[in-house]
Amino acid sequence: MKKILLAVLLSLAVASGFAAGSKTYSSFGFHFSTPFMFEFGSANGEKNTGITNSVAFGINATNLYSEKIGIYAALDIMLPLSITNYQTSNGQTTSTTITRDNYRALWGMSCLMGPAIVVSKSEKNMFLISPGVHFNMLCAEAAAPLTSYTLGVGANFQYNLFFGSNGYFNFGGDLAFDFLGWASLSGKNYSVNSVTVTVVPRIGVGFRYR
Repeated sequence: MKKILLAVLLSLAVASGFAAGSKTYSSFGFHFSTPFMFEFGSANGEKNTGITNSVAFGINATNLYSEKIGIYAALDIMLPLSITNYQTSNGQTTSTTITRDNYRALWGMSCLMGPAIVVSKSEKNMFLISPGVHFNMLCAEAAAPLTSYTLGVGANFQYNLFFGSNGYFNFGGDLAFDFLGWASLSGKNYSVNSVTVTVVPRIGVGFRYR
């Protein structure tokens, strides 16, 4: 829990710093999302696929230094609902599904940061694409504590519909490809030979400053 609070406070500080340094446009928002994580790996001749369904809540900030370019950052706290593992060996596939009830603790954190590129903008709306670096962490505690980490690249796509003088509704999502992974199980670290694709539909609301 302390790690979650620290991460949230750090992101709030970074987001505030973006807003303070704005030249043409700054925004800060809150969002709700439903991440889907697809993990692909193989070991000992078996192919393994894991699918994690979650709900998530997060914050995001955008700061434009010109009419077309700026910087974007977002932090999500994820609550996985179910994890399904598929194992394929000798042409046969078996699956196992576990839910939150099987864990004493199960939560995750996802971060994305990179340049913000304005595709279109008007007085009523704005569409941005933000490619960048993606980091994901998942903590699970059942028989033993397990923490996994993945690192890769991703992009945020967001459509902002402005209302009033400072508000906006946010629609969009993230697409991420993590190709580096490692984990800690009962205090022992080891590398993870897998890739993870994350798809994150998202809605939210925020405030803009000019």
